[in-house]
Amino acid sequence: MNITRYPIRRLTFDLTVEYEADLAQVKRALLDVAAAIPEVLDNPEPLYLIKGFGARGVEIPFGVWFAKADFLIVRNTVSERIKSAFEENAIRFAVLRWPDQVSS
Repeated sequence: MNITRYPIRRLTFDLTVEYEADLAQVKRALLDVAAAIPEVLDNPEPLYLIKGFGARGVEIPFGVWFAKADFLIVRNTVSERIKSAFEENAIRFAVLRWPDQVSS
């Protein structure tokens, strides 16, 4: 499919949060991020999906729609705001821990 043909497009961020994360809080934080960025469209609404339970944590694709001319600003702004929102809400990204990094 030729995505440049359409005036809008979706950018999906593949996120993985720790199993201990409050998923309702994760969803709220992500939707608040989208709502606060003028370049992100309200319609179609953002995609929030619990994709599955992976080896590192809960896998959540989060997608936002925008005018294709706004790709760079949306990519950078959403990325920065997700990180900030997770820090403010004590939501932790899941990271791969090597056996010697796990404390007993």
